[in-house]
Amino acid sequence: MSKLDRRLIVICLICIGGVSYLISHPELITSGQGEEKDSIGQVIKVTSDIRRKSKQEYFWEKAYENTYVSKNDTIYTGAQSSAEIKLNDGKVLQISQNSLIRFTTINKNISIDLAFGQVAATGVDKTFIITDCGKQYTVDAKDASFQLTKNKDCGNFDLKVSKGTVLMNKKPVQKATPKRVEAKNILVETQEENKIQITKLVQLAKPIEPVLPSEVTVVPDMQPAPAPVVEEKIVLDNPRFVTQSKKMLFKDGVRQHLEWQSVPKADFYTLETADNEQFLDAQATKVIDTHYDFQPPKGGDYYFKVKAVSMSGVESNPSQALQIALTYPSIQLKNKLITAQYKAKSSKDPGQRKNFNVGWTTVDSADKYVVEVDRDPRFSKPMTLVSRTPSSVIPVAKPGNVHYRVSAYDKTGRKISSTSSPGEIDYRKVFNMAQPVLEHSLKNMSYYFQKDFAQYIWLKWNSPSADDRKKYRLELSKTPDFKQISSAFATTDRKFLIKNKLDRGEYFWRVRSENESQFSDWSDLGRFKITTRN
Repeated sequence: MSKLDRRLIVICLICIGGVSYLISHPELITSGQGEEKDSIGQVIKVTSDIRRKSKQEYFWEKAYENTYVSKNDTIYTGAQSSAEIKLNDGKVLQISQNSLIRFTTINKNISIDLAFGQVAATGVDKTFIITDCGKQYTVDAKDASFQLTKNKDCGNFDLKVSKGTVLMNKKPVQKATPKRVEAKNILVETQEENKIQITKLVQLAKPIEPVLPSEVTVVPDMQPAPAPVVEEKIVLDNPRFVTQSKKMLFKDGVRQHLEWQSVPKADFYTLETADNEQFLDAQATKVIDTHYDFQPPKGGDYYFKVKAVSMSGVESNPSQALQIALTYPSIQLKNKLITAQYKAKSSKDPGQRKNFNVGWTTVDSADKYVVEVDRDPRFSKPMTLVSRTPSSVIPVAKPGNVHYRVSAYDKTGRKISSTSSPGEIDYRKVFNMAQPVLEHSLKNMSYYFQKDFAQYIWLKWNSPSADDRKKYRLELSKTPDFKQISSAFATTDRKFLIKNKLDRGEYFWRVRSENESQFSDWSDLGRFKITTRN
């Protein structure tokens, strides 16, 4: 192994070791997560399972020391977990285990929305806003220490003051009273000629913050053993949507506010979104509140269901489905049929390329319009044209029928309109020669012949112009599309006698003018029916 190879191996091992260390210590990477801008404080201590989620995020992230806590952030502490948040003024909030708190600001005051759990403050001198199920309470603290506790029911929270002055809605809050005073006999011994004298009988109380003389010996208070905790079985009701099913017009930036009733004992909700009633491939979103703003990526039908979930993982049955139908703004063509003619010089003339101007109605917020062009009315293999204005030029290479339709899109490439009904360009190839006109009385005839007798059928037509050089081509077919020609005749006269014996049945006939260099369009179809007797 060369010296260069050994160096490369050492460098690779160092890189692998560094990446492994960062993976095992994610706090080195994410310890500064959160935005310092608009922050109300910073996490200075975490114990066990602490999570953080901002208003713009859908998922919870693990919180570490030095994580910033910004406006509209939510902090969650799991079992046997706690956190300390150092506010911008240097004071500290302590969050106990099993707590869910959202921090906001109202009139530059910190708002504490305690869903459940416990938060404590020490030596604070400021105003807080306590939010409980939509109701707000103003707490003015002056060099005070207090503790706020709440279970999961609305209106059931407890504010205890241990130090200083606290006003709630401008009314003073009484300090927490000390526990029951217990009398203890304290013996103070003095050594005087090996005699023990009882010098004092001291009565001690247990204050919240006891300060005891150093020479006093405290007899520990015997506390009764805690009662065993019986785990309560949680049953969650089904949520119900407050928002009703509706139809809306889809446009750029449209949002739909979804709201449902609160479920007691629910810690959060799971919202399922799908584009079908069976909820196949549904997307699930975790929501702390009882409302959600949905921004659809495109028009169509959307279906929603919501389930209540406890922190222990208990789920309710889903709610009834809610349907939001988003229809696109309509777009209309200005001309559904555009006609043009090309005068061909001969039957071999393929025709000439021609551009056609088409237009349609304007769609608000449209960045571009996509025009689909196809000779097939089903648009099986369309050619696409892009226009920034509600008009375009469609090139047609040769005469024939062309179909087109239009849709509008925004800057992100999202479709924001309906697809217009199809328009048609009728580009015809015509000839300088006028087409013959069939004798009206002979357009629809019936003939009866004896089987052994000769058959004679006269066909006549008129020509709009007299020309000695003109001749006519007459064709017979058993189908009106003339895909199979039964007989064809040439004549210079404007009438023709068919002497050929024809089988019984229905026949179609047509005629056109011809000369050496060009020919006319075919005349209208004539029809006759032959019946023979045995």
